[in-house]
Amino acid sequence: MKKSMISKYFTALFLLNASFVSAQEHPIPPANPDCAAQAINNKVEPASISSFMKKCENETAQRNCEAAAADKKITGKAKIGFVKNCVKDAAQFQ
Repeated sequence: MKKSMISKYFTALFLLNASFVSAQEHPIPPANPDCAAQAINNKVEPASISSFMKKCENETAQRNCEAAAADKKITGKAKIGFVKNCVKDAAQFQ
């Protein structure tokens, strides 16, 4: 096996394990369980996985919180505050 292939295998294994541990430790699931799959598909280098995962999860939390605000029909400044607090809460569980 080539060294890069081994590295990708262990990276995928690490990300999969991290998502299972994260799901078991927190009652709220991670913002996007597909971020690990995206990291693998995009061939993210091991040195930048942490920042990629954080960015991916923050973007997903932002979209989910904006959708929740729309579902609750929150608008204006209340929506801005709601989304900000929602993203902040989601970040605690990442």
